[in-house]
Amino acid sequence: MSNKLSGSYKEIISITIPLILGNVSHTAIALSDIIIMGHHDTKNDTDLAAIGYVSLFFLVIIIAGSSLTKGAQILIAKHNGRGNYHKVGQITDHTLVFLGLIGIVLATLLYFSFKPFFFFLVHDPDLTRQGDLFMHYRAPGIVINFIAQTFVAYFAGTHRTKILGLALSVMAIANIFLNLLLVYCKWGFPEMGIAGSGLASTIAEAISILVLFAGNPLFLFLFKILSILSPVPIGTVDFVTIILRDLIFFEIN
Repeated sequence: MSNKLSGSYKEIISITIPLILGNVSHTAIALSDIIIMGHHDTKNDTDLAAIGYVSLFFLVIIIAGSSLTKGAQILIAKHNGRGNYHKVGQITDHTLVFLGLIGIVLATLLYFSFKPFFFFLVHDPDLTRQGDLFMHYRAPGIVINFIAQTFVAYFAGTHRTKILGLALSVMAIANIFLNLLLVYCKWGFPEMGIAGSGLASTIAEAISILVLFAGNPLFLFLFKILSILSPVPIGTVDFVTIILRDLIFFEIN
């Protein structure tokens, strides 16, 4: 892959527009959840208020995770420009493991202990109950989002942002479609209400991860999973793993 950028206006726009979409995508997910639930829950504002509170809280966590990937993105861009492709894969590896572990911890804490924390904030039993129900289905999305942010840093650092625009567009469309299925009980799906809205958003984010994974050969990604789960300490890999890692995170065009 060529690492040289001409710096033309067209090139700048083609790189930055997908990144702009990335910055607004999570807000768009929350907004679509609120709009769809607002039309569904016309007589009772509890579900709508719960989604508003929880979505804002969720967005703060995602922004924090995104901030952690900015340093990785800078390092990836530096080594990509120098042609150190193995370093690009290594930095992505470490960021993926680091954010994945943080995401699992946060998701577990919110899944099991969000209810008392939320009640402390709102002092409303009904609102607390519905907010906790929504968070039960949104909490796994923290892990998904943190993994996605790692891939965003990778693709942005290697100036391949078109795949990001595609993944985020698919996520937004999938979220609306799944909300209609699970909130409004369309085509034989169960009517889940606020729980369906949370589940729809989490599934939509998982779909965007699959699109990002498609940016690299799938069978090589399976090898990548094996290398992450192997007992070999991070940063010390054998020759085969090095080759696989470079192929996975920086395929040659």
